[in-house]
Amino acid sequence: MKNMKEELASHPIYKVMESTTKYMDRYYIDPILSILPAPISATVEMAFNVTFLYFTILVARSIPLTLAIIVNTLVDMVIGAIPYIGVVLDIVKRSYRDNFNMITGYMLGDQKIVHEVKRKCVFSILAIVILLIMLFFAFQFSYWALHHTKILIQNWLA
Repeated sequence: MKNMKEELASHPIYKVMESTTKYMDRYYIDPILSILPAPISATVEMAFNVTFLYFTILVARSIPLTLAIIVNTLVDMVIGAIPYIGVVLDIVKRSYRDNFNMITGYMLGDQKIVHEVKRKCVFSILAIVILLIMLFFAFQFSYWALHHTKILIQNWLA
């Protein structure tokens, strides 16, 4: 086990994932991004999650793990897309830490995490479709809320 742990710790993509997790969750960059309009914050968050997906696809070579990471990422994006409330919820839900711990546990053979990933795999495809639909509506609501907030501010200043 120690050999796999050392191998993981020395992998360059693993190091990037570790740094991403630290900055996005511990230093609250993820909730700060939620302040931006939903499509912009979702695009930035997806860019940060590419390393997690790259690792699960090309290093771990696990479709169930990749699907679990995608589901966690989409849940985080839907939460972050909710205007105003999403910022607070993003502080509580630390998806980067969850994804990092899931990948680490899976690679080290933690049976609890392996079982969780396999369990999630069964529902992942349906969950991905539902979350993409929810993300679409969250974007629509975000645009609506921003538009009406802008109108309220303009009327108030006029």
